[in-house]
Amino acid sequence: LRLTCELNGEVVQDSSTAQMVFKTADIIEYASRFFTLSPGDIILTGTPPGVGCFRKPEPLWLKPGDVVTCTVEGIGSVTNKVVADPVSEIPPAGVRPAAAAAAAAAPSFAAASE
Repeated sequence: LRLTCELNGEVVQDSSTAQMVFKTADIIEYASRFFTLSPGDIILTGTPPGVGCFRKPEPLWLKPGDVVTCTVEGIGSVTNKVVADPVSEIPPAGVRPAAAAAAAAAPSFAAASE
């Protein structure tokens, strides 16, 4: 089955289940040893070649407003719009809470350019 991922209408990943490390039937057999599968269940197996952070010469990162559509041939598609992540109340590792609050309040270059 052909697997594609489109970002804003442009194909950024194009592969097939034939290129998967483990065959679909083997994955289903293995998973069903541990839990009961029902119609409509989804087993996430990873991603085909073309992952954004590994693109050359420049990585490709998702940003608010981007639209991502993933399609499995003969099964269907799912489309999601990327939205901004609200400021987290948990500071990143190694950042003191006061510094995290100051950083969250400061305007970013991205916000200033819009």
